[in-house]
This record gives sequence, C-alpha cells and structure tokens, in this order.
Amino acid sequence: SDKENFAICLATAPSSASVTQVITAKEDVTKTEYTTETSTFDIATAGDYHLAIHVYSPNGRWNMWWRNFRLTAIDDALPQVPQLSAVADGLDVTVTVTLPAKQINGNALSGSLNANISVDGETVKTLNGAPGATVSDVITCTSGVHQIGASVTATVGGVEKTSEIVTADIETYRKCPDPMTVPVALAPDYDEFTWATVINNNDDSSTWQFANSGMPEPVTTAVRYSSSWASDGDDYFVLPATQFAAGAYEISVEMGTKYHEESFEIYVGGQPTVESLTQNKIASFSKNLNDSWEHVKTRLIVTEATRLHVAFKATSPSNQSYLYLRDFRIDAIDASMPAMPGIEAEFDGGDGNLNITLPATDLMGNALPVTTVYATVTLDGNTAETPVSGAPGTMVAVPCTGLAKGEHTASVRAYIERDGDKVYTEEALTTFTVGLPSTFAYEMPVTLSLAEDMFADMVLLDANGDGTTWTAQPDAIKYGYNTSNGGDDWLFTAPVDIEQIDFLVNIAIEAKCHSSNYDEGFEIWLGSAQTPETMTMKILDVPALKNSEYTTQSEDFMISTPGRYILGIHEISGANKYGLYLKNLQLTYTDKPNTTPGCATDIVAQGNITGALDATVTFTMPATNVPGEPLDPDTQLTATVTSPLETQTVTGLPGTEQQVTVACNEGENQIKIVVANADGDGKAAYTTARCGLDKPKTPVITKAVVSDDNCTLHIEWEPVTQGQTGGNVNPDGIDYYLWEYDPDDEDWYQLDVFNTTSYDYTLSDDWKSSLSHIIVGVQAYNGRNSGSGIAPAEAVLGKPYDLMMADDFAGFRFAYKPVTLSSTLQEEYRPEWGLGDPASFVSTAVSANGAALVGRTTFNRGDSYVIMPKFSTAGMPEVDARFSVYVYPVAPQYTLVYRDAEGRFNEIESFNMTGIDAGWHDFTVHLPQELTDKPWVELALFVNFVNGSTSHALIDSYKIGSPTDVAINAAEKDSNLEIIPVEGGVIVTGAAGKTVTVYSTDGRAVCVTTPSADRTSISLAPGIYLVAAGNSGKTVAVR
Repeated sequence: SDKENFAICLATAPSSASVTQVITAKEDVTKTEYTTETSTFDIATAGDYHLAIHVYSPNGRWNMWWRNFRLTAIDDALPQVPQLSAVADGLDVTVTVTLPAKQINGNALSGSLNANISVDGETVKTLNGAPGATVSDVITCTSGVHQIGASVTATVGGVEKTSEIVTADIETYRKCPDPMTVPVALAPDYDEFTWATVINNNDDSSTWQFANSGMPEPVTTAVRYSSSWASDGDDYFVLPATQFAAGAYEISVEMGTKYHEESFEIYVGGQPTVESLTQNKIASFSKNLNDSWEHVKTRLIVTEATRLHVAFKATSPSNQSYLYLRDFRIDAIDASMPAMPGIEAEFDGGDGNLNITLPATDLMGNALPVTTVYATVTLDGNTAETPVSGAPGTMVAVPCTGLAKGEHTASVRAYIERDGDKVYTEEALTTFTVGLPSTFAYEMPVTLSLAEDMFADMVLLDANGDGTTWTAQPDAIKYGYNTSNGGDDWLFTAPVDIEQIDFLVNIAIEAKCHSSNYDEGFEIWLGSAQTPETMTMKILDVPALKNSEYTTQSEDFMISTPGRYILGIHEISGANKYGLYLKNLQLTYTDKPNTTPGCATDIVAQGNITGALDATVTFTMPATNVPGEPLDPDTQLTATVTSPLETQTVTGLPGTEQQVTVACNEGENQIKIVVANADGDGKAAYTTARCGLDKPKTPVITKAVVSDDNCTLHIEWEPVTQGQTGGNVNPDGIDYYLWEYDPDDEDWYQLDVFNTTSYDYTLSDDWKSSLSHIIVGVQAYNGRNSGSGIAPAEAVLGKPYDLMMADDFAGFRFAYKPVTLSSTLQEEYRPEWGLGDPASFVSTAVSANGAALVGRTTFNRGDSYVIMPKFSTAGMPEVDARFSVYVYPVAPQYTLVYRDAEGRFNEIESFNMTGIDAGWHDFTVHLPQELTDKPWVELALFVNFVNGSTSHALIDSYKIGSPTDVAINAAEKDSNLEIIPVEGGVIVTGAAGKTVTVYSTDGRAVCVTTPSADRTSISLAPGIYLVAAGNSGKTVAVR
C-alpha cells in the first residue's frame, strides 16, 4: 500500500550534481515481488559513467530493494522501442501501441511490423501495422495487478529483429453490478471488498479492512474490524446498492471472533451515508470468544420496490481485538409465512409459565387467513409432544414445574396449516435464570459456601457505580480493586430465619487478602431487605485484614426480635488495594446467654520491639454485658488471651485496664480475647500482633550538603524504627552500611559500617584534582536477611573548572565533564539524552559541526535537569551563561537553574522563544549575584518536553564566563577553513597552527596533528570520518 518513487540515472561522477541523464523513472510503485524492468538509452559521448539510483519517495514509507543490474550494448539495427498505452475498464484492457518508424541507428523501417502484446511475460496477441502507425485491441485479464508488455518485430535486411520490450502496470477488477439483485452472495473477494463503502465514523485509526489470514478456521477471505485501544467501534461496512421488490428478505452473514467478545449491528438505508443508514437499524449481534464462525441472520421487510444499501456497523468496545465477517447473503423468503411468535418466561423459583404469543399476521403485516395458530415449544432441548394452539394474536401459557436453579433455554416455532401443509415461522428463542422462590428462607444453622454455584442466589449492588464489584470464583467471592475509588459494594443473601433471642448467635467467615502488603476491609450487616438502607445492625467488622491465607473472622451477636433477616456483605477496602476473598459463611446458635460480658475494648497488641517472639496485649475489661446493660462493678471478670502458641488469663473489675504477655510465632499472629463472668464466656474480640525481626525499611535521607571546597558530601537520615512489612526491627541493634556505586560495574561497593545517622563522604586526595560524579547509599541492617534497600545520595565533587568554559561537542565528545542528568519523574519515564547529529532528528537542524546534545522522550510528557560541570566564580563579580538551542514549533521549554549545596534546584531564568523564527538561537543569561565570587557553582538546564514525543531538545553549544568572553560568538567558525575528501584521505586548508583531529565512526581519534602549513594532506583508509579543526568540523567519506 506504500507508493514508492525512484529513478535510474547516468552520472559522470558519484554525486547528484554529476547526473547527466535520467534513464528511467518509476512513480507510485507498489510491487511486493521482484519484477524485471528494462530500459534502453543512448550514450552521446564515450567515457566512464556511474549508474545512480535516485529515491524520492515521500516521508514515512518502508523499503525498496534492487538486484541483478545488467548493462548490455544492444544492436543498433533493432527497431526503436514502441510507445505503449494500457487502460483498464473492469477486466478489459485496451492496449494501444504506436509502432516505431526507425531503427535505433536512425534508418527508416519498411514493410509490415508486428506488435507483440504480452501479459505478465506471456505473449497473448500480435497486431500488425506500418511503421509509425498506431494499432489497438482489447484483451481480457483476470482480476489483479498485471504487467502489459509490447515489443516490435521487423524484417531488416532479410533478418527478423525485435525491439526491447516496453511495459505498463495496470490493475484489473470485476465491475460492481449496479444495482445488485437478489439473491446476493458475496464472499467477499478483494474485488467485492472494493465495491463496498467503508465509513470510519469516529475517525480513529481502526476500521474495516480486507482480510485473507488471521481469522478462525477455515481461513478464506473476509472483512476484518480491528479494535481501537481508545475508541469504541463506530465503523460501517456498506454493501453496494441492492434492488429490492416488495416482499420479505433474509440477511445473513458469518461472524468470527478471535480473542475477545465482539459485536456489530445491521442497518439499511437509501444512501451509503451514516445519516441515511442510522434511520433504520434492523438487528444487533454479539459473539463471545471461541475462535470459530457463527451464522447469524435477520429479516428485512420491504413494502415497495426500492434500492437499499445494507450496512454492518462494528460496535465492539475499545481495547478488544478482531471481528471478522464473511459470506454476506441476501435472499428472498416467503412473505406469506406467519410473523415470529413471542416467548417470555415467568417463574418464581422452579415453577412458572412460558407465555407464548401467537402471531396474528404474516411477514408483510397482513392478517393470517386462519382461525387457529399452532406452536411447538422446546425447553432445554426437549420438545413437547403436543403443540399448543389458539386464535391468532392470543397468548397461551405453558406451565412448567420443578426446574433446577440456573440458566434455561426455551424456544417456540409457530405454524399454520395451508393446503394440507404446515407453514412454520422461524424459531423464537429466550434464555432465563431460575433462582430461589420468593418464599425461600434459610433455616439455622446456616452454611453458605459463597462459591460460584450460589452466586446467582445473592443480589449484587455496585453502590458507587465504578464498575469494580464482587465477582464469583470457583470456591469464593472476590472483590478486586479500583485505582481511584474505595469499595462500596454489597452482596445480599436470601433471607435467614433466626428465632433464638436468649442466647448469642455466632457469625463466622473465612477471609484472605490477595497480598499481605495491601490491607482489605469488609463488614457484615443484618437487615430486613436486600438494600443498603435496610441494613441496620453491623454484626462483623473487619476494617483492616492483612493475611494472605484464609483465616476465620468470627463474632457473637444478639438479636432482640425473632424473624426473617437478610445478611449484607459490604466491601469497604480503600482505593488502589489488591483483592479480597471470602468463603464459607456460617451462622450458628451458641450456648452463651445474653447476660455474659461484652467485648474487651481499647485493645493494643505490640510485638516485642527487640524481635523476641512474644507480644504484650493491653485492653480494657468490658463494663456492660452483650445487650449493653451495666455489669456489677464489684464482681471480678476473667479475661482469657490466646495466641497461636500460648493462653494466659488475667482477672479484674469491669472497666479496668489489663496487660498480659503471650508467646507468638514469627510473623503475623491472631490474638483472641474472651471475657467471662459467672454466666459464661462473653463475646470474643480479636487483634493481631507481628512478632520477630522484620527487614528494616529503607532509610530516608533528610539532608545531603556539599562542602565549600566541593570535596565532602555530608548526609543525614532518619533512624529506622519500622520494618518493611510493619514489623519490629530492634532499632538499638541496627547498623548502617555506606555504599558507593560504580557505574562501570553497575554495582554497589561497601565503604563503611557505623551506628550513627550521619556521615561525611570525603574524596581521597588523588581524586580531588578533577570532578567526579559520586553516588553513595545508606542501608540499614539488623541481621535479618540482606537488610533494607539502599537510599542514594549523589553529588559532583572535586576541583571545579576555571572559567571560561565553552563546549560545542565536537567529535561527539564533552570537552568538560561530567554532565549529569536528573528528573522529576520515575526512572522508566525519564527522557533519553546523548550526543548526536541534530539533523538526523530534526532535518532542518543542521549544526555548524554536525554535533549536539540531544534529548527526547517516548511518552506524552517528560522533563530533565541537564546538570553542567561545576565551575568556580571566585574573584569574578559578573558571569554570563549562553546556550545555543534549536527553536521550532514543538521545541521543549528551557529554564536555566542552579543547584545549591543542599541539592535544591533554584530557577534563574526561562528562555523566551515567543515570536522567534525556527533555527539555532543563542540565549544569554546573566547569573545572579549569589552565584558570583563562589568557590563552586552548579548550573543546570531544566528541559520540559511539553509537546511529548513529538519534540527533541537540541543544544549545540554553551559558553560560561565573563560577559566580555561570552559576548564573543561561541559558535563562530573559521571561515577560511576547508576540509576536502580525496581518494585515500582528506586535504585540510586554512588550519595552520590549529589542532586537527580525525575521528572514526566509533568515536576513536585516529589522527591528531597541528599543521604548520596552510595546506596539509592526511592519509586515511576508506571509510566515514569526522574531521574537526579549530571550531569547525565536517563528516567526510574517504574512498
């Protein structure tokens, strides 16, 4: 589908300026297979020539290949090449040949000439004519792209001589009938696809295409809609106009899906436009993924003769995959057959009726000429032996009893008797679900698995309407997560009859989190109906579940009135959690009277901070019994505290604070507290305690300050008191490791171990004479596995540069180093930077020496701090900084900032590009007084890619120094310098006294010289080189 352009040329030297003749030019080439192209040409002057391929395809095309070039001297007695015209009209091609009048050598031809006509290399016809005459004929081809050829044979001196062949590419096709007539059957092949109209109504990048692969088996040809990741389907595949007579028609098509559920609708209209088609939708279809084809059909009633277009509109949601349609058919059907019957299921539990509405008219709306209409009813594949019957248009109820819970399918076909035959309708189909009867109630004790097979017995409510809610799992119910909204989702059970009021009732359920790193929450309520408003009594509250294995959550409660209650399970997890699973809900009577104590309160369970495997539990004895009545303040209560390893008891009066220590396992422990009086155990209360040592959290660095001499980095951090999963870390036993990062090895190396929360990193003496980018890290370690993560701090330390500094990145190298990068974004979203030829990124950005610092992002945003090498302004009252950047419509924003001793970036000035023409421009900033007369200064360019991936940051030079020095043009080039490639090397003129460096493509300096003469020659092996001299540079090719 990409059209390419190229020409074959003749040149006297290997340069575009030396082209003297275009031998042949080909435009809009779409061939995807090799074909042989032949051209003849004359050489006016003998000599050495080069063949040149000139490609001039538009931007954004793919590839072209050439091979097997042959250059052959030809017999000049041959006839000249004829002129050829080939015009396709459907499958017919009119071939017109103008016969040559002369031989190649200019001598006149005589006698009768034969024009040899070929199709795809095979001669199909010979036409005769006199020299200079025009002959023409029509040939018929198959559908597709063909190469038509013509050569001429003449008798010269008694010998037959045949000219070179001239060719023309044409595309032939079957013509679309206008209009099509019923019956219509379209595969479609490619020709039939081109007859149709494709409307991309939402103007996105996804729409209908011809397909001959990728579809479900068997693979044939089809049309394919490829889903957009961002837009719902709104794309029409419109068949050519079909002539309809008044009557009834069946429109059918085969529908295939590949990876997701897909959907489409069928429309008809007088014109192939959205405005006309949307007036009449006649059917909708959807299909779940099963990698197969499904035959779907609908009916169309036409009341008078007309031309109509039938259209198929893709309606699949965004981010699906592929919808295939094939075998489009339009067939006339018997319009006098009865219209479709109606069928509706009306059930309460497993008992109810199938209500059949018998048709009253035929397909055209005429009254049926009978008094009785019959119908055969099928339920779950079993057809009733005796049909039901009634007057046309009446409703007949078909009773059904004892249906099992779950989904059922029922269908009906009506018929009338005519001339001794039964005339049937199409089958009408319905599916329905049988649930619990309205009179149903669970009897105590109740056990609900909450598994997939009982999910339909519950009522689901997505109360906040965010689309994230409870789902059925094979053995549980699950709530996932929503990145923006917390849970507010209900599941209501069928009613439960609870009659016992003198003793407590126990609710228990098994629960787990998808991950222990994300706490989840839920509640269970009692109420009178399956709505949130009627949920009046919370019987279980689990606000922060953290275990990733199933544990039983249990609570005792009392009811004051016997009756029928609904259980409501309410999800309350916060936003952006991970997942909650619940199963095996149980409701049982206990033997605990209502006069037992209520729950202990104010419970705190703290694992031993040293990591020892025990927990201290503090709590307050209840002051009331279960119904809330006051307990005798002078009667002792006994609290039993149970961990997985130990049970301890403690006594005390109501309302008093108690404390007990219990042995625990390493990790999360559930602790149960039951308070008893003379009447028995009261309601249990639960808490958790994490015991044992946890890996320390990564230290948080609070300060990183560079010294005035720029040789020391002072860092401070908060003491680590918590573990990575919220456990104990034994703060007094924590050591801190100092590491240094080696970018060459991409690894950390340990420098020191200590137990303080600050450190001074100082360069060794042999590193102080130059600048180095230092990255150090702090890690907390308490003997638990490998310790915490490493908290990094970085700085550029060492001797700052003296001003002036100027760099134009010649040879794709930094003259001053290090240049470092930072960003406000996470690592994976940060822009990429490097040295390169700016013109290879923005074609108009041709820099003086072909080098620039280039930044780009692959996302719709991005920013970078390009941090320049540190320099000293000691003794300098004024300093300017000038940057040469490329300005164009989608250029990023540039702001000059400086980084202070504590690592903070402070804005100086933004580059004002408003109203500036595209091109390279210098921006000079006068540094503020707080940056003058300083031992070191660290400048940075903050580059904000406000135009996302469409823009590139291009910086081809900078200069920092006194205002007088900076005023001298840093980009000034040597106007008298010239670099000329010659065979075996280069010649450099105008470089006397200047350093000339030759770089290979891998950045190596292969030659460095300082010529004393104005003209010097440098020998080089064949290849591509960058030659830099003074302030100029040039890329050359040496042969």
